[in-house]
Amino acid sequence: MNYAVITDRLSMSPIFAACPNSSLDKLIALGSEEGHPRGATLSTRGERSGTLHLIVSGQVGLYGEGPAQKPRLVNLLGPNEFVGLAEALLDHPSDHDCVALAPLETLAIPRDRMIQLLFDDWDLQMSLLSCMSQRLHGLFKQIHALKSQKAVQRVAAHLLERLDQSERSGEFRLTQDKKDLASFLGLAPESLSRALNHLRATGVEVRGKVVRIPDPGRLSVLLEGGDA
Repeated sequence: MNYAVITDRLSMSPIFAACPNSSLDKLIALGSEEGHPRGATLSTRGERSGTLHLIVSGQVGLYGEGPAQKPRLVNLLGPNEFVGLAEALLDHPSDHDCVALAPLETLAIPRDRMIQLLFDDWDLQMSLLSCMSQRLHGLFKQIHALKSQKAVQRVAAHLLERLDQSERSGEFRLTQDKKDLASFLGLAPESLSRALNHLRATGVEVRGKVVRIPDPGRLSVLLEGGDA
């Protein structure tokens, strides 16, 4: 993938839509393209990294420490999001293990050069503020779901969000296993299985990691507390 393709992708993202191409060109010029296989670790909990990764394609899981010191999936990052941005700005060790959940393409940017660019470029500052605000908004939604939604509603909301991000009509492929998905949604694995079984009545099909949703409207009704 060349830099022109990366610029086009970034400019179409809501995060960078208001950022002029001149600023995007400066950002991209700082980095180097990297490919990472599924399962690769981009940063390790407790360690400082001198590199930020701007995700071009693929998905990254952020793992914290769960019960009995087992890893627990706490957040997901996708295209046009940064791995390690908050840690870079705070000059703080990573709070998570950041792991590629699918084959990953990133733009690797040295932290010190990124910080200097932010001092010099107001438009880029605003775009990254938007990026962090969207991530914070996503975490608030996640907390709200944990506190107010039933298990089946949490699963339905997540499936609809993934479907909206998919380039395929009516289906998408899960990037994490069901144990990690249950952890991310704050559910026991058996609760996730029961919720997926319940959603079959709305037409949802899960075959391996492929999820088909022929009628998203029925899941939306379920989220609103109606009878799907």
